[in-house]
Parts: sequence; structure tokens; C-alpha cells
Amino acid sequence: MSIGFEALTLIYAILGSPIGIAATFFIATKIAINELRDEKREKLILWFKSEGDPQKWSQSYLNIFDALFGKQHLSLRCFVSSSLVSIIFVSLIWLMMDKSGALSTRGALGERAWIEALVIGIVVNMIADYASLLETRYLLGKLPNIRSWFGQALILLLDFVLTAAIIVAVIWAVQRIGIFGGDYDDPLAVILAFSIYTAPFYSTFFTSIWTWAYIFASWSAKLFSRLKVAEWFKVERRPADYVALFLSLFVWLGAQGGSWLLKDNETGFSNLDLAVCALFQGEICNRLSLIAKSDEGRFLLQIYACSGGLTEDCLKEGRERFSIEPKRSEQLLRAACDGGNMRGCVGLGVLHMEEKAEVVSPAIAAQLFRQACDGGDPLGCHNLGQMIGNGVGIPSDQASAAVLYERACEGGEVIGCLSLGFAYENGYGVNTDPNRAVELYGRACDAAEAAGCLYLGVAYENGLGVEADPKRAVELYGQACDAGVMSGCLYLGVAYKNGLGVEADPKRAVELYGQACDAGVMSGCLNLGVAYENGLGVEADPKRAVELYGQACDAGTMSGCLNLGVAYENGLGVEADPKRAVELYGQACDAGTMSGCLKLGVAYVTGNGVNADQERAIELYGQACDAGIMSGCRNLGLAYENGIGVEADPKRAVELYGQACDAGETTGCLYLGVAYENGLGVKADPKRAVELYGQACDAGILSGCLYLGVAYENGLGVEADPKRAVELYGQACDAGETTGCLKLGSAYVAGSGVNADQERAFELYKQACDASEITGCRLLGVLFQKGIGVAADPQRASQLYEMACNGGELPACLVLGAAYHNGSGVNKDPKRASELFERACEGGIIAGCHSLGVAYQNGSGVNVDTKRALELYDKACKGGHIAGCTDFGVLYLEDLNETMDPELAVQALDQACTGNDAEACKGLGYAYENGIGVKTDPKKASQFYEQACNGGDFVGCTNLGTFYSRGLGVPADPKRASELYEQACNAGEMTACHYLSVYFVNGTGMPVDLKRAIELAKQACNGGEMQACSNLGVSYRDGLGTSVDPTRAAMFFDQACKGNHPEACNSLANLYREGRGVAQDLVQVFALYNNACENGSMLGCINLGKLFESGMGVVADRKQAAIFYDKACQGGEELGCSELREINRLR
Repeated sequence: MSIGFEALTLIYAILGSPIGIAATFFIATKIAINELRDEKREKLILWFKSEGDPQKWSQSYLNIFDALFGKQHLSLRCFVSSSLVSIIFVSLIWLMMDKSGALSTRGALGERAWIEALVIGIVVNMIADYASLLETRYLLGKLPNIRSWFGQALILLLDFVLTAAIIVAVIWAVQRIGIFGGDYDDPLAVILAFSIYTAPFYSTFFTSIWTWAYIFASWSAKLFSRLKVAEWFKVERRPADYVALFLSLFVWLGAQGGSWLLKDNETGFSNLDLAVCALFQGEICNRLSLIAKSDEGRFLLQIYACSGGLTEDCLKEGRERFSIEPKRSEQLLRAACDGGNMRGCVGLGVLHMEEKAEVVSPAIAAQLFRQACDGGDPLGCHNLGQMIGNGVGIPSDQASAAVLYERACEGGEVIGCLSLGFAYENGYGVNTDPNRAVELYGRACDAAEAAGCLYLGVAYENGLGVEADPKRAVELYGQACDAGVMSGCLYLGVAYKNGLGVEADPKRAVELYGQACDAGVMSGCLNLGVAYENGLGVEADPKRAVELYGQACDAGTMSGCLNLGVAYENGLGVEADPKRAVELYGQACDAGTMSGCLKLGVAYVTGNGVNADQERAIELYGQACDAGIMSGCRNLGLAYENGIGVEADPKRAVELYGQACDAGETTGCLYLGVAYENGLGVKADPKRAVELYGQACDAGILSGCLYLGVAYENGLGVEADPKRAVELYGQACDAGETTGCLKLGSAYVAGSGVNADQERAFELYKQACDASEITGCRLLGVLFQKGIGVAADPQRASQLYEMACNGGELPACLVLGAAYHNGSGVNKDPKRASELFERACEGGIIAGCHSLGVAYQNGSGVNVDTKRALELYDKACKGGHIAGCTDFGVLYLEDLNETMDPELAVQALDQACTGNDAEACKGLGYAYENGIGVKTDPKKASQFYEQACNGGDFVGCTNLGTFYSRGLGVPADPKRASELYEQACNAGEMTACHYLSVYFVNGTGMPVDLKRAIELAKQACNGGEMQACSNLGVSYRDGLGTSVDPTRAAMFFDQACKGNHPEACNSLANLYREGRGVAQDLVQVFALYNNACENGSMLGCINLGKLFESGMGVVADRKQAAIFYDKACQGGEELGCSELREINRLR
């Protein structure tokens, strides 16, 4: 295998050399000459010897061309021959270039495989070669007529130009068509081998060999003739060899020249490279610099490229050398700046600012920034704005700085947007405008300026110029952190720690704090210390916490000193030393960290590490408060509320709580909310209390969230909003507040404020129960009992009820009693059930009294005792249990005797109705309508029906509609009746839909609308209202409001008939008799008429009589017919009477 490889390598080296190319051409030419006939070969010898007619010599030369490519030049043979030659020469030149290293060094191949690139070259060259071959053949035909050396030289030049134009045109066309896209098609890139089209470009010029060889051979032949060279070599003996050798000599010279031009020398550049770079400069020089063999060479070529206008690369290289080679960076940036690239001026200005230029001068830097800004570079405007804003090298002028920031921002420099946003946020040179600041931060962030994402995140977290959105803030912090802004990592860590806008993840928080700390952000070290102190996301390590606090403190972060003081105060990770703690608090306080003053004040209150001094403590609280530390105001408020160090003053306490709250100290908001709720130092104001609880909740004070949730749930101080209540309960639950979990679970069960999700409710109730929230155990039992969110398990449900009941949850005793009553999850035990009902009742659970009353009424677990049952129902009713009132009224009326007063039942129903029990109102209306226990009073009946209707009992609406329709107790009002029917119909009361459909048919209280009538009839029919189905049958049978459709008519009649509607059975029988919509079936006719007649349809009886009279489907029997006519007549149907008289007359 090794020998074979070496052989291939040798062949590769030979073919890729100029001698190899010439040898290949020699072989091809010799073969072509040998193919000539003897007479033509003889002419070729004469031409070579410069003997005979020159015209014949020319023709002999052309015969060589035609022998190789064919006489028909616009032919497939010529194209194929040309293509074969193209393949050979492209391959040879490709081998030569690959051998020289030009392909790999200059990246000509790109990502293409070697073979793939070669195929591309061959395909491109086949087209170009053929076109060039035709052009060359044309010129060859003209050459014999041109005898002067000058004319032939012009032809030679023309051939060169035309050949170059052909190959460039073909490469351009291939690129534009997209056949082989993705490679350089710039002519200079092709010439200097930066493109895969280099090989076909040079190969195409070999077609010009015929022209060059003709001219140079003519000149040489004349010279050889004078020197008698042909005679020396005896050309006539081996004409093919000598002619081919002669022509190949020119090929070798051309290949040798090309090799010399393209071969890299020790500098890494070829002679052609250097010549082209010197001529064209710019991009070509830049590309050449990328393959330079020395840094010095590359640097010089880059400067040369920059002189050609390629300033971007000078700028890029200047930036890259900024820190490592400032001197060279200055040269490159200066070249870029002088070449008109304003960003080069900016970079040069930065060098002067950072003391890396030969001459350090802020004034020069300002001039360069101004030059860049005036030249349209927004970064120059921004940098100049910073210098003006900070008064560096130029007088300070915040307003001018803001103008420059805006100019930079509008020019697309996002750092300008960021600085302008900061100016608007803080009022530097412009009016404070948080909304505008947020807009600018957003623009910067969207443009990948990570600091903009950080500032925008802070805005979303704090509701600065935008509605507070912790989740969005977290996204932005993450974006900043991922981009290397370590403060973003810090803030993101805080969010993960607090579960602010993201699920709490202390471990992730620790990772982010560590990342920030390692990058020198001391607040990260501080927070990491807190994590180690409390074991949040990492194993608790107080000693490590103290180290981190010390690291932050030593770096000048006073919060680190503060936390270190707390550690010394409490002996956390270090031996307790209250005196040292006081020193650290004092250090922080003296450095302007008012939290240190706050802690120091507490120390003076408690006398820990220092002599107690309440007045000094008040001074320190006041100092902190005056300096804007609202915790100081809050503590000062507590002092005034409780009279510590000052005289108690609740009003002053409220003022201080308000001051703290207004400044964002949300614990102050919470305290202020309590004050407003309870009227402490201020007039009670539940609405204001709700606002303050909301403010506290938004800042992460979970007690505020829970209080606010209760307010939203119950509409206390705010409009009831179950959805908002759910959000707040969830927030409290997530932070470990089990009451929040319980309330959230109930919301998921009821679908109140959230989509019902029983499985989620189960999780929440379990979470509460596991945390000893007994109500949670009871509600969890309900889920197990009903199989809601979990597989039904009555036994487990009963265990949970028992646990809750034993824990004092009396509603659990009630449901446990129901379990014993029904034998659900426990052995059925009515006695135990009644005991539990009694326990619940005695504990004030009115529903327990009602259940116990049911037990006494039915004798379940106790002896039947109607009197006791009435007593318990009465107790439940008086306790506000509506079902107790209803059951009292019903039982009282059922057990009514001469000694009892039926009005008591009516009173109970009235109480239930007064308690907004719509069903009780409906029952009371029925009582007044029918005079049960009261005097008949249609007016009152209508009032109670209206109350029932307004309470959501839609049968009450239907009954009230009937009253308006008939004028019972109210003036007849068909329009009002239709409104009530529609209201009830929309709520699913199908009788109302039917009535409304009839109204639309008859135009009662509304315009006739048969289409709407049909829609309502269908709705009612589908809801089980058989009269509506029958009416639909009539509509489709007779085409009322729709097209006639006997088949659908039969379908609706059949549905109504099966629903015990006799008239529909009669109508269906008619269709079967007539064969309309159904196949005629006299058996069905008889059965349906008989069904209709038996169920009260007198028309059915008449039609049945007619069957017997006519003998249709039955044996004719006038006597039997008379019986059915008589039945119809007795039922009030005059047609029956008439038919009876007629048949009796005939008999």
C-alpha cells in the first residue's frame, strides 16, 4: 500500500508540473498529426521547413486543429473534443495549484471537497473553452491574410482579451444563475487563486495556444528555415514528433511562466500577488495579508490595504491590538481615521483617554470624538457626551451631553440609548421621564446591549415607567447575565432566591451569586454570604459566610460590614463580640450606609455592645430616616406607636409609616394598612387598607398578599375579583403560607378565578393538611370521597374527616356523619352518624342541625320524632339554613292537622325566599297561585315568580311569562312574556323555548319570524319538549318557515310520538298512510292512530274510525268505526260527532 501511495504521489507531482502539462499537450498533438492523411502531413512538413506556399502552410496548420476538433465547429463532436481537452487541462492546472498550496492557503476551496471543486471548475471551463475555441478558430482563419508582425501581435492581444472576457463572463453568469454559488467571482480574487474558479480561468487561455503557436511558429519557422534546422532534425522522417515537440515547447514556456507567477516565495506571496496588490491595493492586499508568513508583513499589507480604502479591516486589527500593542493599534486606527473611517477616530480617541497613545490628552480625545460625531459616527457622539457630562477634558454640561446621547441613539448606537435612558431616569440634563427611560432601555436591550436589559429588568421589577412585571424582569436579568453583565447575574440570583417572577430556586441563586462574586461584584459576595449563612441553596456554612462578608467589607461594600457586624453580634461563624459588631455598624453608618445607623440605633435601644441610650437610638433612626432609609422611618414610627424613647403618638407613627411606604419601604405600607383597617391614628378606611396591602404584596410581603387576597375574595374595600384573589393566594402559598394553599385549592375546585383543576386542588389540600392545617385535611377528604383529582377512596376520605373532626374541624364532623349514614368508607352506622350530626349542631354547624332533623324525621339512628325534627329544622332555619326552612315548611304542611297552623309553613318558605332561595320563592308563588296555606292571590304569585326568576330559577321565569301572557296578577303583556320566555330559554328552560317559538310563529309580542321559530323549536325539541318536536314536524310537512321536507317532518313526528305526544302520533300516521317522507305502511298507520287515540288524541280516534269504515289496513267494520267516532265525539271533537251521525245514517 505504501509503494502504491508513493507511486500516486510521484504521478501527482509530475502531472502538476509545467513539464507534465507540456508532455500531455505533446501526446495530444502527436496523436492529432498522426490522424492526418499523408498529403496533409506532407504539407505540414513543408510548413515546418518554410517551403512551399504560405497559404498552404496555414491550411495545413488549420488541418491539425480540424483533425483534433472536427471541421464542423458548431457540432457535438467539436464540443465533446473541446470538453475532453478542458477536462485534461483544468485537472492539470488544478494539480499544479494544489501542489503549490495556493488552494488550501487562500481558502479557495471554502467548505467544498477537493473533487467537488474540481468538478465545478471542469463544468465552468467546458463552457468557456468551447466559446474561446470558436473565437480562436475564427481568428486563425484570418491570420493568413495578415503578414506584418505588428498586425499579428495585435491579433495575439485581441485573442488574449477576448479569451479573458469569455471566461469572466461565464464565471459571472454561473454566479448569478446560482448553479455553483457561494464562491468569490471577483476577477482579482480569481487571478490570485482566492476562488475555485482560478483553475478554469487559467485553463481557458490554453485555447489561445493555437493562435500564439501559429504566430510564433511562423516567425520561428522563418528563422529555422534560414538556419536549416529542419534538415538537421530530418523532420520529414518524424513530422508528428517534431511538430508536437515544437508546439509543446510553447506550452511549457507558458506553464513555466504561470508557475513562476503563481508560486509563493519566502514572503508567502507570489510575484503576481505582489504586482496585483501594488496595482489595485484595497481588498486584495487585505486578503494577501491574511496569508502573510510574518506579522510584520501582514501589518504592512494591512496599512497598504487601508490606503486603498479598506479602513474597516484596519479598524478591526487596530481594536484587536488595542491592549497588547497600543502603538501599532494607534497606527492602524490613525490610518483608518485618516482614510475617512470615523470609528477609527473614535478608537484613536479612546487610546488617548486610556493613556495608551504616545500623547495622552483628554482634549485630543474630545477633538477626535467630535470629529467622529460630526462625521456621522454615533459612538463618537456618545463618547463626547460622556466627556461633557463628566467634565473630562471639557467643561461639564449635562444638557449638551443629553443632546449628544440622543444623537448617538438616533444614529443607531445603542450605548447612546442606554446613557440617554439613564439621563431620563435621573433627570440629568433633561426632565425626569421614567416612561422614556424604559423605552430607551428597551431599545438598547433589543439591540443586544446587555446593560440595557439589566436596567430594563430593574424597571420591570420596580414598576419604573412600566407596569411591574417580575417575570419579565427575570428574563431580562438572565439576558444580561448571559451576555456577561455580572450585575444581571446578581439580580437574577436574587429573583431565584425570592421566587420573584420565577419559581424559587435557592441553588440556582447561589450559582449566580458565585458567578458575580468571582467577577468582582461584591454584592454577589455579600448575597453568597447570606446563602451560606442561612443554608439557602447550599449547605449552611457560617464560617464561609463570615469570610465572604469580610471580603465585601474590605472591598468597601458597607453592606458587607453590616452583615459582618450581625455575625459578630450573634456569634455566627465567629465568636460573639457585640462590641466588634457595634464598631462595624458604626463603620457602615459613618460611611453613609444608613442601615448601619439603623442597626446601631437598635444596639443603643437594647444596650448590646454599648450602653443603652434610647435618645441616641431615636437620633440614629431619625438620621437614617432623614437620609432616605425608610426602615429608619418605619422603626421611628414603631417607637412613636409604642412610646419607646419618645412619647406615644399614633398619629405621628402613621405619618412615618406613610413616609416609609411612599418611599418604597413596603413593611411600612403593611403597618400603614393595618392602621387604616383598624383606625389606628387615622380614620378607618378599608379601601385605602387594600391599596396598601397590595403595595406590600407587590414588594414581596406575603402577609400583604394574603390579606389582599381575602379582600378581593370578599369584596372588602375593593370590587370582588376571584381571579385576582387566586393569584394572591398562590403567591402566599408558594412562600409557605398554608392558609394561602387552602384558599387556592378551594378556588381550583370551584373554578373560581381560575380554570377548575381538581388534581392541583388535591396537591394544595394535601400540602395544607401535611402542614397541620385541619381544614385542608377535611377538604382533602372531600376529594378522596368524590374521586376528584385522585382515585376515589371513601375509606381514606373518612380517615381524613375523622382526623379533622378530632382536631376541632366541626364541618368535618358533619361530613363524617354523612359517611356513617351512607356507609361510605366506613361501616354504615346511623347511630354514629346522628351522634356526629348532633356534635356538629351543638358546635354551631347549622347544617348539622338540619341533617340531625332529617335523621329524626326518617328514624335514622334515632327513633322517629317529627316534633324533634321540626325543632331541628326550625333551629336550622333560624340559623339561616335555607334548606332547613324549606324542609320545615314542607314537613309542617305534610303533617298538618287541625291543631297546626299552615301559615307557619308559608312563613318558613317566605323566610327561605327572603334569604334569596329562588326555589323557595317559586314554591311560595305556587302556594299563592293555588291558595295553599294562604289566600289565592295571583298578584303575589306573580311577584314571587318574578323574585324566583331574578334569583336564577328559570321555571319561575317561565311561570311569570305565562302570567303575563294570560294577564294573571299582572296586566297582559305579550312582549314582556316573550322577554321572560327568551330569558328562560337562553338559560336552558325548554318549555320557555317552546312558548317563545309559538310566539314567533303567531307574531305575539314580536314580528312573525318563522325561521327563528324553527330554531327555537329545534332547541326545545332537543331538550325534550315534545310539543316543539310536533310543531317542527308540522313546519317541515307544510313548509312553514322552511322548505317542505316530509322526511324530516316524519322524523320530528316520530320523536314527539315516542315522547308520548298523541297528536304527533296522529300526524305521523297520516304520513305513513299517504306515503309522504316514509314508505306507505298501513300496519304502522293503524298502530299510530291507535296510540294517538288511546293517549287522548280525538283526531287519532276519528282517523282510526275511518280505517275501520273504509277497510284500509284492517277488516272493514262500521260498528267498530262508530265506536271510535263516538269516543271522539265524547272527547269534545265535533268532527267525531258528525262522522258518527253519518255512519249511523248509512247503517
